[in-house]
Amino acid sequence: PDAVRSLQVAGPGSLRIEDSSRACAYMGPWAPEAGFFSGGYAQVSKQAGNTVTIQYVSALQHDLWIGTSLYSDRGAAKVRVDGGAAIPFNTYLNTGLDPAVVTRRQLAPSIAPGPHTVVITTNDANPFYFDFLEIVVPGDVPDNLPARLNISPALDYRSEEHTSELQSRQ
Repeated sequence: PDAVRSLQVAGPGSLRIEDSSRACAYMGPWAPEAGFFSGGYAQVSKQAGNTVTIQYVSALQHDLWIGTSLYSDRGAAKVRVDGGAAIPFNTYLNTGLDPAVVTRRQLAPSIAPGPHTVVITTNDANPFYFDFLEIVVPGDVPDNLPARLNISPALDYRSEEHTSELQSRQ
């Protein structure tokens, strides 16, 4: 019989480093692009050899995940963690459908605690999107929060606010 796996989530000690964080250093032409990304924007490279270097510290063993966009015109990159062997990372996905798939994908499991440097280098001129790097300390699904009947989620999207923010990022 198949082993039963329990669902795990990013638990306590996890961290998300957004594309706009000071922890990210870009080399080569990267540009912010608005979309259904974390924070409303991601950085896109359309040239081979561009890099983003992310430095962080984690006190716990963790997995690395990247936020990106998958589509039939997307590019590839290689990722190095602490100067180790290059990890190939391809964002090509032939769905035959629109729109692109905004997602997160695992880069590396079981990274030791301590300071780390992640370098992502684009391989080609196809668009490569960097949305965030997520340091995931796997944890169990938390208990439900108590019901709150006096609130509801915000469901509107104010494009003029995002346009102003994009202009300020350029």
